[in-house]
Amino acid sequence: MKTTQIFSTALFLIAALFTAAATHAQSIDNDIDLDDGVLTIEGDWTVDFIYVWLDDDEIEVEILQWRDMGDVYTENPAKTRSRDFDIEDVDSIEIYSEGGIDQIQIDNLPESVISLWIESGDGNDYLYCLAEGSVQAFCGSGNDTATIFESNGVFVFGGEGNDRINTGHGDDYVEGGSGDDHISTSLGNDSINAGAGHDFVNAGMGHDLVVGGSGDDRLIGDGGNDHLYGGPGDDDLLGDYGKNGKLAGGGTDYLDGQEGDDIVRCDYDGNVDTLVGSAGADEFIYRVYSSHLITSGRGGPFDIHNLQRQTTEWERDQVVDFSVAEGDKLTSRKR
Repeated sequence: MKTTQIFSTALFLIAALFTAAATHAQSIDNDIDLDDGVLTIEGDWTVDFIYVWLDDDEIEVEILQWRDMGDVYTENPAKTRSRDFDIEDVDSIEIYSEGGIDQIQIDNLPESVISLWIESGDGNDYLYCLAEGSVQAFCGSGNDTATIFESNGVFVFGGEGNDRINTGHGDDYVEGGSGDDHISTSLGNDSINAGAGHDFVNAGMGHDLVVGGSGDDRLIGDGGNDHLYGGPGDDDLLGDYGKNGKLAGGGTDYLDGQEGDDIVRCDYDGNVDTLVGSAGADEFIYRVYSSHLITSGRGGPFDIHNLQRQTTEWERDQVVDFSVAEGDKLTSRKR
């Protein structure tokens, strides 16, 4: 499947998820309710803490609000809710927080809880989730921190703000949204769209697809056969070991394939790019505006440290560590 098809499908799924989320965009009360296997937890803008955890064969739920008593904060009994449910009666959990600076913590939910839906609302929120089922999380505006581990599959949307998003094993989809985000995934074949802003992405092990979006981004593929796309901005793309399918960027970019057999590609954009293949049989692809000559290293097998290529009348890119002995090759494609 082409990259454009992958992201068209992903955007369709995002739109469907946001449509579902919008149906709940209304004033809510502090409430805990179980109906036909769906455990719904709602906290209004005054709530500070929502805690869900497994205790033996029961799921425990607490909604807390703290009162400022001057030197200390104490629990407000008027806003506190607490209930427990038999694990066999709960198939899925939905958590809705209206806004404010919230902390949502979910601990040790088993795979029998098939899905978990979380909307943290506006504000600088902290979300920690340890659950074996699938997880969909919408962080809203604010500088949020979302850490989701052990899930079979994660969808996270960071929204506006400078967010920190961390996921564990599983095939995850992460959308950073606007802001300067820090995104780290672990095992699994992940799809990451960092969005607008100056973002940092470490895709971890697995065959990952990473798009930096606009802004000056640093994208790391880590292990696996990864596809990294910098997008507009001055980006730093690092493939690490593995067979990296494509490393591409617009702007003044630094693209390093690291170990493995890489395809390192740059398009003409009026900026100077640096392409590094490192160890492995690498292919360097230039998409040029018009035919130009390689200014050094022409003719026969050769190993050079710095190969320059003029891709437009005003742009001169460079390839570092080009080695025919390692199987590297240079391809020039006219637009």
